[in-house]
Amino acid sequence: MAGGFGGQLIWVHLPLDLEIATTSTVSTNAQRQAQALELIRGRLFAAAQRRAAGAGR
Repeated sequence: MAGGFGGQLIWVHLPLDLEIATTSTVSTNAQRQAQALELIRGRLFAAAQRRAAGAGR
């Protein structure tokens, strides 16, 4: 995972060949990055896992 100035976030998961990038408004509020990370690690990663499992059939 890498975070950039201005709300950019890149998350890479090599076993699924998965890269997710997010952006948000410039803010000193760390809550925005936490929300993006929660979305990535929750719903988006779960959807990628389901898709990968379906492709393996």
